Amino acid sequence: MASIDWINSKESTPLKIPSLSPGFGRDIAGLLEGISKHIAGLPVDGEQLSLPDSQRISHLKRHLNDVRDVQRALTSLSNTVASSISSLENQFSALFIRDRYSQFPDDIFTIIFKSAAFNDFRSAISISHVCQRFRSIALSIPQLWTSILPKKGRGMSVENASEVAGRSQHSALGLTVEMQSFDPYANGHVDYLESMMSFISVHFSRISTLTLDLGTAHAVASKNKSWSTKMSLPVLESLKINAPPSTRLEHFYRDWSVPSLHILRGRNCMPRLPSDVLSKITYFSFEVEEYDSWDDNRVRWLLIELASYLNKLTSVEEVSMDFDCDQVHYRMMEDALPKLQTSQAQLSRISRLSFTAPSGRVDVVASRTWISGFGPHIAFLPVTTANAQGTRSCRRSSERTLYWRTSISNARGMIVRSSASQTVSPLSG
Repeated sequence: MASIDWINSKESTPLKIPSLSPGFGRDIAGLLEGISKHIAGLPVDGEQLSLPDSQRISHLKRHLNDVRDVQRALTSLSNTVASSISSLENQFSALFIRDRYSQFPDDIFTIIFKSAAFNDFRSAISISHVCQRFRSIALSIPQLWTSILPKKGRGMSVENASEVAGRSQHSALGLTVEMQSFDPYANGHVDYLESMMSFISVHFSRISTLTLDLGTAHAVASKNKSWSTKMSLPVLESLKINAPPSTRLEHFYRDWSVPSLHILRGRNCMPRLPSDVLSKITYFSFEVEEYDSWDDNRVRWLLIELASYLNKLTSVEEVSMDFDCDQVHYRMMEDALPKLQTSQAQLSRISRLSFTAPSGRVDVVASRTWISGFGPHIAFLPVTTANAQGTRSCRRSSERTLYWRTSISNARGMIVRSSASQTVSPLSG
């Protein structure tokens, strides 16, 4: 029989575990190698024809039980070892960098900071607060300071925004400026937004991405005339407008000169821009959200208006629509929805369409949204959405997202996939 002198039977002295002092890895590896050789010889033991069958059965049963016990132990050991390796590697890496980082040249930190904090102002601030050396390096990297997020009362002031803009003054990447507000009925926010418009007028030649959150702008109608209706933003590539239906500003930005604009996002509105500007848009997203004061702020948009708007986007390649929680939609009866049998959006170059709706009515969305894949056309039929709980408030966790990925001009039909249920169904007319 195959044997190994330091593996003992159950009746003999128990096997002594090798010392687990540092360096025990080789001892354990040797032990496991010996066990492997021993187990490999067990089937040979069972083939000894000189033994009676009853004895061979007994031996084989014991061997089988032993091997299964070893298998369970090794599986547990393997999982434990894998977890320990991951934890030890992380600890080693963190301690090694902490111990050696002071030896890194500034060029290495510059590369790391660029990767970690590009277009993220908070990361840039965090880096600059670590130590004086990190602050000096961060201040020498213009790209770290191209994302500016001014917030009245909750962050950067207009004065600070100007200071940060100065830190990126010789960067060719431009600025990202977001104007956001928090109290939808505070008159003071209108003055704040006006000051931000002054900020934009100063840095107009460098702004590449701009978000205008006009959630408070309707508070003072008399302020309209002070907003800049004529402005040139030569390097602006991305524009997002968030404007509730009750805003009094009436798309004051429509006459801005934006020759480089190709990304357009509308939240609760479809940004009103000249036809020659819309014809150059390659990415368009449209979002609808509900407001706390639903009597005054319901987003009363029509799909026929959306289809007409999309017709103007003759170069669009990607479209994203998020019909989030607009209450008027899931309160409407399906029969009351408008009929759009003939309305079509001519989107000859579209390659991706994504659609998001709250849960509970995904089946209705799929059945009442008709997308023709036969040629470069998309026809929008009425869509209704609902909250699964029947309440007025929808949460992101209760949403279901439908994705369509295809080349419209070559498609032989469209596929709808629900990421929540993983069900797939074709859409047809």
